[in-house]
Amino acid sequence: MVPEIASRAHLESMVPTVQRALDEAGIKASDLDGIAVTAGPGLAGALLVGVSAAKAYAYALGKPLYGVNHLASHICVDQLEHGRLPEPTMALLVSRALLAAAHHGHHQ
Repeated sequence: MVPEIASRAHLESMVPTVQRALDEAGIKASDLDGIAVTAGPGLAGALLVGVSAAKAYAYALGKPLYGVNHLASHICVDQLEHGRLPEPTMALLVSRALLAAAHHGHHQ
């Protein structure tokens, strides 16, 4: 992965990706309750593009802005399709650049 190429790809795809998501959801940007954006960890340039775009959308729409942990979002997004995670849940995320372990629920 080349950080400069990743940043450029984020920049070029941001507006079309947001528009596609709105179109598929059948809503307008003004219908959103807030704007969420990956705040890290990740490639600095790609994060800068995303955070800058999210700030612009939030400001233009008068909506709150929420920073989201990149790694935690990979775990939590499963709940959109499958419902609440059972407790306890343990997850291990591995990539070339990032390694993290997360625990959700009761400690025994």
